Amino acid sequence: MSESQPVANPVRRNNESVKSPRVAIPSPVNFPKVDAATQKSRDSNRKLILEEELSSERELLSKAKKNLQDADANRSAVEQANPKLYLERIGRLREAIVMHEKNVSALQAELTRVR
Repeated sequence: MSESQPVANPVRRNNESVKSPRVAIPSPVNFPKVDAATQKSRDSNRKLILEEELSSERELLSKAKKNLQDADANRSAVEQANPKLYLERIGRLREAIVMHEKNVSALQAELTRVR
């Protein structure tokens, strides 16, 4: 009988993945490059755009929250007769709030990654 041989593929537990090392691949010689000043300008523009989008998204979130508050006080006669319509409208307003909250969060995260 032969001795036991090491296992070539180790068993992964709890869905662990084996990460391969990252290898830097050089850019081709004719690959376009930008100077530091140009890149800094682009990064600055990107940050400005993200800040403007964040401001706009916060404003939309504020309006969505106000619309939800107003919806309860302003039920139409049709909605009073058919509560299902009111619940559908409230649902849409809540979905809009959630969407704007996610957008604000994503923009804030992106801003933290900007140089």
